[in-house]
Amino acid sequence: MAKAKLTLKQEADMLSAVNQIKELEAAGKKLKKEADELRSKVKAMMDKKQLEEMEVGTFTVRYTTCLLYTSDAADE
Repeated sequence: MAKAKLTLKQEADMLSAVNQIKELEAAGKKLKKEADELRSKVKAMMDKKQLEEMEVGTFTVRYTTCLLYTSDAADE
């Protein structure tokens, strides 16, 4: 694969864009981790009260156990 020839400005712009992408991806991972921790906290509070659904302000919060059964019959 041939190396593309960029002007110094184009190379700087490309490097800036890649760095911004990396920063945003890292921030996204951090935010997902924080959201998952909060979900766990809500789930723990609901488990403690033995609730699967509750009204909180304008929200209805639901945590239920879902079972998934798969069948290999479709593969035959």
